[in-house]
Amino acid sequence: MKTTINILLFGFTFIIISCKEKSEPKIVKNEAYEMPQQKLPDSIINIMTIVGKSRNEVKKILGDPTGKEKVSPSGTPCKANPCDHLFYQDGKFEIVYINGKSDWITINDVSNLEISREVIMSLGLQLTNPTLYNPSSVVRYENILGINEIMFFNNGSGNVSYIYIKANTK
Repeated sequence: MKTTINILLFGFTFIIISCKEKSEPKIVKNEAYEMPQQKLPDSIINIMTIVGKSRNEVKKILGDPTGKEKVSPSGTPCKANPCDHLFYQDGKFEIVYINGKSDWITINDVSNLEISREVIMSLGLQLTNPTLYNPSSVVRYENILGINEIMFFNNGSGNVSYIYIKANTK
């Protein structure tokens, strides 16, 4: 008799729990809509704070230049009248000023960045598809917020060797 009562109690408990579970909808995650967790690249600089700026404006962001030379790249107004090529933060940033504005920018010492589609975010820019994605060599973006070209070059180990930006002059 005791066994029969235990079986009946178990059966009623099972039925009550089953009915309760059916009345409460279960929330199930739809894995197809979840974004994968990706490590965001380290931020280097908001590039828009120095692109197309005068030497005084750049100085406010990067500090005093630590070196200077004159350059005359072909296909630029610098050919006839050499332009300033200034170095900031012991060469981390190199800027060629064309027509008095920061135009060709090289950012060195960035091997902490991985070559990826997200690397553009390290410059304070929104995620966008690259124009050229060859992660073994270069990731290039074109025509972003008035910047002609931004290129991230691979150091041979899957990280960035340096970043080269051509703001206005090609």
